[in-house]
Amino acid sequence: MRDYKKGKFMMESRAGQLLPISAPKDSQSAIIAERQQKRILDKVWGTVEKAMGEMRTLLVNQLQEPGRPVEDQEKTIEQVSIFIHFLKGPGLSMA
Repeated sequence: MRDYKKGKFMMESRAGQLLPISAPKDSQSAIIAERQQKRILDKVWGTVEKAMGEMRTLLVNQLQEPGRPVEDQEKTIEQVSIFIHFLKGPGLSMA
């Protein structure tokens, strides 16, 4: 989850600097390279978002299982609180 938050910060602040693509010599090539880089990053980030959504669904479903032991429910609640903290918490806290 920490890596998710770091990745989100980097995508929002330095998306054009994430992949090691050499600087093209002309502006048209630079535009094409930038678009290609953005497509790659968008695809990778879409996969990350999907995985995070699946994790959220799994945790919610676990909380809704009536036959689970209290200890398991407590662990799930702890995981949910960590999940929420990293998705919505301020800054890039590494706690």
